[in-house]
Amino acid sequence: MKIVSPEQRHEIMAKLETEADWSQVPMARVQQIFKHPDRGGKFTRFLCQESWSYTFLQDMSKKGWTLRENTLCRIESVQNLELVPFVTFNNPCISGSELRALARNLGVNYGQEDAEFILQHKDEIPEEFQEYRLLFPGTVWSDCECYAKFPHLIFNDGLRHGPWLMGFSSVHDPFYSEYCFVRPLE
Repeated sequence: MKIVSPEQRHEIMAKLETEADWSQVPMARVQQIFKHPDRGGKFTRFLCQESWSYTFLQDMSKKGWTLRENTLCRIESVQNLELVPFVTFNNPCISGSELRALARNLGVNYGQEDAEFILQHKDEIPEEFQEYRLLFPGTVWSDCECYAKFPHLIFNDGLRHGPWLMGFSSVHDPFYSEYCFVRPLE
């Protein structure tokens, strides 16, 4: 990482003060960036880009989908993740809208960037996770038919034992005990 001189810092701050259209800046995103100072690359992209964009490994916009909602990547290690089940004996099924609200309330509203980070480290995913579909409702896409969908990871144990794959669940689907959230251990 290149060190910025005091003069360059002043120049950057002056441009931010005088040339930035702050009414167009998603302030919640800026606050998330500042909460994670080690994510300097994301802040650099923020400063350098004409418009805010995301870089997904599986960019569904190339298939005609529209990104409706997204959260920044917050998972920094796969080895310290735990499963967060959300169905109970008394409530064996939950709707997608209830699931998304619950994820926000529990602080497990992780998105596609988190799912892709996990996929990049799939050898580190604990074996007990293979029994579940891992949900990431922090990113919501509208597919070509305008159905709202969010990412999930599933272990493909069909004919070949193998990789974790990313798919998309409809917000209108019911969710049962084979689905779980993930979160870092506290």
